[in-house]
Amino acid sequence: MDTRKFDYFISVAETGSFSQAAVSLRLSQPLLSRQVRNLEEELGLPLFYRNGRGATLTEAGRCLLKNARNVREAIDATYSELSQLRNLLAGTAAIGMPTSVGRALSVPLAQHFNSELPHVKLHLVEGLSSDIAERVQQGRLDVAILYSPIRSQNMLCDPVVEEQLVLVSKRGSGPAGPVSFEDLTQLPLIMTGPHQQLRRDLEKAARAREAELQIAVEIDALGSILELVEEGLGHAILPPAALLRDEGMERFDVVRIDSDLVRRTLYVATGPQRSDAVPSHKLASLVKEKLLGLTGRNTWQIVESRSV
Repeated sequence: MDTRKFDYFISVAETGSFSQAAVSLRLSQPLLSRQVRNLEEELGLPLFYRNGRGATLTEAGRCLLKNARNVREAIDATYSELSQLRNLLAGTAAIGMPTSVGRALSVPLAQHFNSELPHVKLHLVEGLSSDIAERVQQGRLDVAILYSPIRSQNMLCDPVVEEQLVLVSKRGSGPAGPVSFEDLTQLPLIMTGPHQQLRRDLEKAARAREAELQIAVEIDALGSILELVEEGLGHAILPPAALLRDEGMERFDVVRIDSDLVRRTLYVATGPQRSDAVPSHKLASLVKEKLLGLTGRNTWQIVESRSV
């Protein structure tokens, strides 16, 4: 039921006049009469005795007036509570994510906190996935975005989206179209060190095919990886989100990798609750919402869609 009809009904009941109620509600009298008539039809009972002197409540009308006021009071109280909750949500929020994810997520996340949660002090951390995982386990981060779930009784890890990696090459020197996993093993690659999850996953996949990745340079910094690629020292395997800043898509040749072996799942993890922090489950929900809001922009897909 449209709750505005309660307002129309209450106004007529309190003034005893459709014309006076219409003036106070800034509605035309025919529209107000029609709205009240629709309410009566929904309920299957007349609410007013209409006569030349005005409108008088029926027994059903008196019953509805009492309850309609309760409904309006409950709605008003609920909105007031939610408003207070929003204003009282304060404290700190330490959120960590891999640098490649941060290139897509950090700015919209910071903008949301600035406009919607002004009393929350936000601390964003971008870094290597292994470092982010260590920080959240140590309780130095409230929420973290990770590429591998953490198995711990003190941690909660939920899969949210998956991403399809791409091959990034110097402008004008990359492959003309999509490449296979086997093609990757023939190219000089610029990658992070072997302690990083992506490197381990790709090397494991290569060994399963009795092949080996050709590592030209190892470096644990996304910005430096892109600079080395731009200098033509090798190719990089990265998520598209890593190229969203600094016109990355225009600076390089970027092609799709046709292999499920280069799909990765992003998890949102919450660690032990810190005393001065916003409740971690609220932060996790917000981070998930923002991640899902970016799906499609950089080939992230909702995890549940994998089986479709």
